[in-house]
Amino acid sequence: MGLSSPNNDTSMYIKQMKSLMTDDNLRKSMSANAIENSKRFSIEIIIKKWMKLIEE
Repeated sequence: MGLSSPNNDTSMYIKQMKSLMTDDNLRKSMSANAIENSKRFSIEIIIKKWMKLIEE
């Protein structure tokens, strides 16, 4: 889950940032999701993808 706001909609962006700063559950959930999502970019996974690409 992530936060998204229309381009140049600063009021929506501010509202979302305030929500992120004040809602502990939202912040912890987004943090956990970000850590999990970052695993897609581990060195091992990236090397495997490059090796597969090179071998094709």
